[in-house]
Amino acid sequence: MFRKVLVSFLCFSSLTFALDNNYNTGKNININKDKQISKNKNITINKNKTKSKTVSKNKNVSKTLTQTYTRLEQLDTLTTLLTLEYSNVQPFTGCRVLSKPRMPRDLGLSCVDSDGMVNEGKCSFLKEAAQNNYPLSEVVDYTNLKKIKQYMACVGLYGALIAQKNMKGENGFVLQDEELKSIYKIFVDQLKNAECRLIGADTIACGSAMLKLSFTPVLEFSNINLYSSKEFYGYTSDVRNSKSKSISKNISMQVAISKSKAINLAKSINNSTALHMQLQQQANHNLSLTSFLPKE
Repeated sequence: MFRKVLVSFLCFSSLTFALDNNYNTGKNININKDKQISKNKNITINKNKTKSKTVSKNKNVSKTLTQTYTRLEQLDTLTTLLTLEYSNVQPFTGCRVLSKPRMPRDLGLSCVDSDGMVNEGKCSFLKEAAQNNYPLSEVVDYTNLKKIKQYMACVGLYGALIAQKNMKGENGFVLQDEELKSIYKIFVDQLKNAECRLIGADTIACGSAMLKLSFTPVLEFSNINLYSSKEFYGYTSDVRNSKSKSISKNISMQVAISKSKAINLAKSINNSTALHMQLQQQANHNLSLTSFLPKE
């Protein structure tokens, strides 16, 4: 009898122990599940926070881009072009028609050496070359000849952009007006193979184009003023629609006034990689117009 009771007790204890173990195991599984669920929730929350930060950052970048485009469109053309020159956006920073207009010395057409000494022999040669309209290839080396044509293409582009915005009231720094683009493309196409001659101490003729080097350069093509102090592609400051803004008769004075504003705006552009890339991407449409425009 006692043996039966003992056996029953042992069986009952074993069953109870097994039940307790199963209960504890189940409890641990539930706890682990809860921990895993909590961990997954934290991961999801962190992912959502990261995503939210990314979305917020992208929105801020987009907002900055929009604000800068708006500011550029609201500026007068010269300030916009100056800003792009200071922002390392090509071709403007390579052209620098406004912030660093080319003088004869910059293009190998001076008899003053790099050390500031006057070379009398070269002075006599340049005078003779100008009086007799020597081919430019006999006066300067290939590098300077390329720079001269490149600069002419730059001045032509600037004149077209000024005419596009100030005379036709179209915003933007990409040449897209069909009339102006057509004239510009004809000009650079002829410039490619044109022979250039020196026709004055500071004046160059390349085919039907003529460039006078000055702080405010003068560029003519087939008797049309592409760029001067107050005439661009045949449009003068007196011939403009109601949307356009007038141009100061003294461009040099207007550039001087615009420089500080342009430099400050350029700083914000240079501090934003995304903004600079967006502006460069737009400006690349100008680069496709001609191989003369500087790309480096």
